[in-house]
Amino acid sequence: MEEKYPPSNNEKPFEVPNDEKLKAVKDPVKFLESYKNSSEYAEALNKFKSGKDSSIATEEEWKEEFEELDLARQTLLKFSQNNGTILSFSSQYYPKGFTEAYNDYSGMLKDLHKGKYFGKERDEIIKFDQIRSHYHSEAASCLVKAGITKSIKIARGLVELMTIDQKLETFNNAFIDETQRIKFQLSSSPEVF
Repeated sequence: MEEKYPPSNNEKPFEVPNDEKLKAVKDPVKFLESYKNSSEYAEALNKFKSGKDSSIATEEEWKEEFEELDLARQTLLKFSQNNGTILSFSSQYYPKGFTEAYNDYSGMLKDLHKGKYFGKERDEIIKFDQIRSHYHSEAASCLVKAGITKSIKIARGLVELMTIDQKLETFNNAFIDETQRIKFQLSSSPEVF
């Protein structure tokens, strides 16, 4: 089931529930191993493969193709929720470039929580979101360059999980793909923010 933006359960964008208790995992490689061995991953991969000619690709090729879909990112988030685990940022597991990019991204989200962007004009909010998306993409690209994952979609999901752990993001918000988020923001008035 696809989530709609804004969240439909009366959760305000960027409002973080206080009752979420998740077990923190610091090592992204171990986190991804658990994800790829999970029932959530297997079910989503099988759903992706259903109705397609399985003889045209190896299992590894199917996985690579699947992991480039937003479905793989959303399945990563679902895995985290279902298993009560979260990827927690710890700089010892990442290269310096990622740490810098992640700090830029999380810093921008912290500014958002402080209200720095509330009351701004629509064009300013759109510009802010473009910068936020760029920082998110930069952090995710660093994970791919470091070899933590080959998939930019999975990398974006890992970054989202770290921001959820820091209470800068929510699962409901993270489940929304970038296209939906942008469409919503373009159709909204500044009062929504």
